[in-house]
Amino acid sequence: MDKFGVWGMLWVMHDIWSYYDFSGQPHPEVYNNNASRLASVLKKIETSLDVEIEEGEPTYFATPEKYGILTPTTEAEGLGFDATDRF
Repeated sequence: MDKFGVWGMLWVMHDIWSYYDFSGQPHPEVYNNNASRLASVLKKIETSLDVEIEEGEPTYFATPEKYGILTPTTEAEGLGFDATDRF
């Protein structure tokens, strides 16, 4: 007998969830205002649906973590990865 299952996928498509903007410039004020909101929504999804969030695959723009986006290592100048060539 087959089990019935439902799954979903959440994509975030903006740099406001990351410590760096798409050009690699740090924007800690934006990150500090938004990263906790993303984590809160993901935790609410877990509790509301009684499921466990699974991290997705890394993309060119970011690497997901359980409740947000991994902060990448910086270059020597304190900049992040410049991903604007993909726009």
